[in-house]
Order: sequence, then C-alpha cells, then structure tokens
Amino acid sequence: MTNPQNPSRAALLMFGACLLVALAAFWPGLHGGLLLDDKINLQVLNGYLAGDLRWQAVVFENPSGWLGRSLSMLSFLANAATTGNDLFAMKLTNVVIHLVNGVLMFAFLRELLAHDRSLSRFGADRVAALLAGAWLLLPLHVSTVLYLVQRMTELSATFTLLALIAWLRARRRLAAGESGALPAMFAIVPLLALAATLAKENGALVPLYALVLEACWFGFGARGRERRIVFAWFTLFLALPAIAALATLALRADTMVLGSYATRDFTFGERLLTEPRILWQYVRFILVPDGPRMGLVQDGFPLSRGLLDPPTTLFAIAAWAAALALGWIAKRRGFPLLFAGPAIFLAGHALESTIFALELYFEHRNYLPSIGILLWVAGLIAAFAARIGDAMPLFARVRVPLVVAVLLVFAGATFARAGVWSDTRLIYEQALRAHPDSPRLQLKLGTAAIEEGRVADAAPHFDALRRLRPQDDPAIALLELLPYCAGGASPPPALYDRAAIADARIRDAEVSAFSALAERVEQRKCAAVDAARLVAIGRGWLDANRLRDSVINTWKTRYFVARLLASRGEMDAALAEATRAWRDAGEIAPGVLVFQLNASAGRVEECRRVLVELRRQDSGWDRRISRALADFQSWLDARAAG
Repeated sequence: MTNPQNPSRAALLMFGACLLVALAAFWPGLHGGLLLDDKINLQVLNGYLAGDLRWQAVVFENPSGWLGRSLSMLSFLANAATTGNDLFAMKLTNVVIHLVNGVLMFAFLRELLAHDRSLSRFGADRVAALLAGAWLLLPLHVSTVLYLVQRMTELSATFTLLALIAWLRARRRLAAGESGALPAMFAIVPLLALAATLAKENGALVPLYALVLEACWFGFGARGRERRIVFAWFTLFLALPAIAALATLALRADTMVLGSYATRDFTFGERLLTEPRILWQYVRFILVPDGPRMGLVQDGFPLSRGLLDPPTTLFAIAAWAAALALGWIAKRRGFPLLFAGPAIFLAGHALESTIFALELYFEHRNYLPSIGILLWVAGLIAAFAARIGDAMPLFARVRVPLVVAVLLVFAGATFARAGVWSDTRLIYEQALRAHPDSPRLQLKLGTAAIEEGRVADAAPHFDALRRLRPQDDPAIALLELLPYCAGGASPPPALYDRAAIADARIRDAEVSAFSALAERVEQRKCAAVDAARLVAIGRGWLDANRLRDSVINTWKTRYFVARLLASRGEMDAALAEATRAWRDAGEIAPGVLVFQLNASAGRVEECRRVLVELRRQDSGWDRRISRALADFQSWLDARAAG
C-alpha cells in the first residue's frame, strides 16, 4: 500500500504537469470583467479605496449569506490594499487559490485512497494525482475560478479540504491507537470547519463529508474506546448542530424558508422536484463538457411541477436513490468509491440544492462536490478492472493513454471557455445563442445596450423578455423608460400603465428597475420621466403587496418613493414613507432621510430623537455616515445656540 507521507516521483511529476497546464488553461480569462453579483459584493472596495469606508465595513458588512463571509471579504480587502481595484490581480488571486486547492485535493485524495484495496493494482498515488489533476482542469470550474465573487466558494473549499485532511489523519491515528488524535479531531478540525464556514456557509458540511468517509472506510471503529470517541464526535459536531438547525428552521419556516419563495418564480415543492434533474445535468457537464451550453446563466431550466411533469423528474429521483443503494452494496463488496462518489457529490449540494429559496442552477455549486463524480468514475473503472479487466489485456494498455487524452480534452475545453470569459459581453452573447429563452440573458443584453446608448439594439431583447416573463412586465416597462432619460422625448403613457399593474409582485427585478429609474429622476437626470407617475407606481405596488412580498424589497421601494416625494417638495408625505421604511428596514439609510426631512421642517426635538437612534445604528465603519451624523449634530448645536 502507498505510504501517504511519501508520494511517488511519478505521481508528483504527473500532478506537477497538471498544475502547469491548469495555470495556462485559466490564463486567458484573467482579463475579464465583473459579472452578476460581483458588483453587489465588491462595490465596497471602491468605498474603501476612496477613504469613505473603514476596513471593517468591507469585512463584516457583506450582504451575502447568513454569516457575511468575512474571511472571503478579508481576502478581497487584501487585494484592494495591495493592487487597488485591479481586476486582473483579483482574478489571478482566484486562479492561485484554485491551484492551492488542487494541491490540497491531491493531499486529501492520497490520504483517502492510500488504504483503498480496490485501487491497489493502479497505484493509489497515481490515481490521486490523476484525479486531482482532472479536478483542477474541469471546464465546469471556469464559472467558479473566473467569477470573482466565487472566491467565497474557493476559500470555503480550501478550509474544507484542510479540515478533511486533518480529520483523516486523526482518524487513522485513532484507529491505530496512536496519540494526538483527540486534539486534532475535537479542536483542529472544528476550527478549520469554522474557517470554511466564515468563507462561505458550505463549510458547515465538513461533518457530513466526514460521515461519508467514516461509513466507507472506517465503519465507525472497533468496539470500545474508538467507537465511543467516533460516536461522540459525530454527536457533537453533526447530530446536535443538525437537530438545532432543523428545530430553528421548523420554528421559523415562514421567514427562513417558505417566506423567501415570495420573490421567486418557483415554489418550495417545485424546487425540491427540479433539483434532482439539475444535479444529473451537473454530472453530465462534469464528465462531458459542452462549452456553449455550460455557463454562468441557466435561469431558463424548465421546472418540475410534479413527479411526472416532466417524466424525467421521477426518473432522476429514482436514479439517485439507485446510485446510493447500488453503491452501498458495492461498498460492502470491497468497492467503497461506488458509494462514496455519489454520496460526496450529494453531501456537497445539501445546502444549495435543497430547501432554501436560492436560484435553481449555478455551476459553481459543483466546485468541491465534483470530486465525488470523479471518484465515482474511478470506482467504476476499479470494479471493471477487478471483474473483467484481467481478461482484457487491451484494457491495461489503453487506460493510461485514455486518461491522458481525457485530461487534454478537459484542458482544451477549459482554455476555450476561459477565452470566452475574457470578454463580459461575449459571455452573455455566447450563452444567449445556447439559451435564447433565458430571461436574465435578455435582460443583461438589453440593459447593456441602453447603458451604451444603443437603444434600437435593446428593443429585441425587451420584446423577448416580455414573451418569456410576462409576470415581470412592470420591471420591463420601467427599464424601457430609461432611454427617455437620455433623449428628452416624453415616454408613451402605455409604459407607465404597464408598470402600474396593481397585482404586480415586488420581486428583485421590480425593485431593481424602480430604484435605478428613481435615482435618475431624483437627481434631475431624467426630466422626461414623470416623477408623480413613478410615485404612483411605487405606491400601487406597496398597497397591493404589503403583506406578501420580501421585506427587503418592500422597504427599498418605500424608501425610493420617499426620495421621489422629497424631490417634488412633498415633504410630509415623504416623511411618512421614509419613517415607515426605516421602521421596517432597520437600516440606517432611511433613518438619515428621516432626519433630513425633519430638519427641513425645523422639527428640532424630533431630530434629536432621530439622531440618538441613528447613533445606535451607526457602526462607525462608514465614514460618510459618520460625517453626516456629525453634520446633523452641528445643525442641532447651531439651533440650540440660537
């Protein structure tokens, strides 16, 4: 058996070559721009570089996830502090992290496979090197590595791999009766898992991964001390947190789970039924890359509305159940990879592809789970070799050239995808050719055309968007008002009428379009658009949907309505809307507006009360807010002095 401490020279050479090829394959994409959530998550860096935001605002006030992903934001802060907002440097950092993860994957696989008897004929070292190399070169990973904000996914994988390596080594020591196992299992592994979680919430899956490894290779230990320690570890770090999480979700299901679906175009049940089909599509693209059909935007994936609608829904669910059942049987017959592979893949999707109202489909969710599919393939080859391979001399002769050919295909496909990713517009245009029914792509290209002054080019995209998403017509109508800001001609009344549909839901699309237009109108950059009608649209949405939609989207709409009213001189009405937005939001921006409106009316005592509350909310990390509050205090002092 392979000694995990001493990798063979051949394995090191193979893996080293894969590292170099991976660097070359991803290199063309380093010149790409910002995409999707990049702007939302990274705009704070501009504030930091301008001196408006303290470093704490960058690290601790990120809106993504439940925990803010502070460790990932710290890495972006390091980029900003050293190279400013240089996107090339940031993307290069992503690639370097990916290469480091490749090294960790190699180390993890060596630890995992060193004692796997089913791989003894191949050399576990070489298998680990080839699998880690294949993982490094997967074309599917382009949309993780070159998508800046998915550094969060990369860093979570970094610490997850470190945690699993530490767990495997400690577990082997425990099985051998050696010292040092308990500190590693009960201190080092949990700390690394915590770091993984602070990079992205997927780090919380470390104990679930460990459960799969335990079931496949250790069997929960021999009787006595070893078994007691193993059960204590899984009780403390998996069972109890899972029970606490499930209890919390059950008690707060309306807000934490079901309520989040109010702004989605699919239900809780539809998501659960659709995801098994999506998971099989991920498997397909992991093993058989299809560059034009793969991509960042996959919002056109058809929903499953029942077990037989479409029929592939039931087949997908049954296929996953069969994969696990047959894998478990194979595991008991000496082929643990046939269970571990699909189990690792599914465990890695336990957060993002289950009950939470996240978008249905994103390739970056496969970054770490994809190794499960590669292990599954390795297990199938091992089983084939054990049963049939010895009787087929040709198999032994072709398997190495075949693996090399697969790696070269992966490298070529990754290089080609990275080339597309060097140009943001090219990404969306290529994706649209493969996914013409994608509303997000039509929206991206339509709004880009408007921003670039190509109004005529935007029209076909908005026409397609109305066909694909008639429920989003209010948002589309508002976006179609934007060109009139630059022109000066009055927009047709029909656009206002479409935007003012009474039963429109305030989803992300609506509030995004409304805020973009409202800001321009408020700043006198869009005189052609009727501010009064825009106010009426916002109020109509609020009246029709106040109890059914996202609290975030509701208070944001109300906040921009207040700003529009203030710009029109309707101060009392603006104050009423701003006050309610502040109450609903718990955010400081509406509170600042409340102070300003009270100050304009000379309500000194009310301003004092508001300032006290604003100071409670102010973290001190946004210098712009701190300066505003200082100005408010100066205004109050001046009034007190007479």
